[in-house]
Amino acid sequence: MMSGDALEAARTDYRDAARLRQITATLPRAWAALLESQDALLIELLADKVEDMCGYKPDPDTCSRFLSALAAARSTPTLSELAKAF
Repeated sequence: MMSGDALEAARTDYRDAARLRQITATLPRAWAALLESQDALLIELLADKVEDMCGYKPDPDTCSRFLSALAAARSTPTLSELAKAF
């Protein structure tokens, strides 16, 4: 028979595992929603990161086309597939 502490620990472990399953299942849908909605913050973050990495900041339309290509692919596209979008 389990003690009260052991039972509570088992319940906590179960809740944590269930929470992690829900998060893991929801992450791809949340990412797809961000890509499809063309979230302004996501576009700005992407443009800023490109500027940090190469010194040139793309315009929002370029970032939007890139995100649209990702959304259309619904998977991890190759660089050549993404380049065709431009």
